[in-house]
Amino acid sequence: MSEPELTLLRKPPTELSKLFAGIGAIKAIEPDPLALVGEEDLDKERVASQIEHLHEELLQTRRVNKARLVVLRSLFLLIILWLSSVVALTTVCGLHAWGFSLSDKLMMTYITSTTISVLALFGIAAKWLFPTQSFLNPAKQPKSRTNDFSASRDSHD
Repeated sequence: MSEPELTLLRKPPTELSKLFAGIGAIKAIEPDPLALVGEEDLDKERVASQIEHLHEELLQTRRVNKARLVVLRSLFLLIILWLSSVVALTTVCGLHAWGFSLSDKLMMTYITSTTISVLALFGIAAKWLFPTQSFLNPAKQPKSRTNDFSASRDSHD
């Protein structure tokens, strides 16, 4: 750069110096009191929304528990009837009542498949009635929008 260009860069123009002086003279503007009232209302609405959400979750949990009890009772009745049929069929075959008999292979297959089915039904019912903690862990649930907004707002301040 040449010497005249350097002197221009060293001396700020008078307009810039006036602008900088004006910026220093401006006092901090106080926030609008009506804006703060609006934030309080938003906070109240957010809390009311969270309470409503928790109430809905409670109702949903109660509905699921009632449904689980109905299904569990039905499943228990089905398993009792199923096992009763195994006992009745084994008794009838063992006593040769009414001339009824089945081969040993067929009886073993029937008893084995029935036992496996009953155990599988109990396993499915147990997993449904008692879900694992990872399923219920709130740390794995997505964050709410209010938390994301407040976190991003705090990072910019």
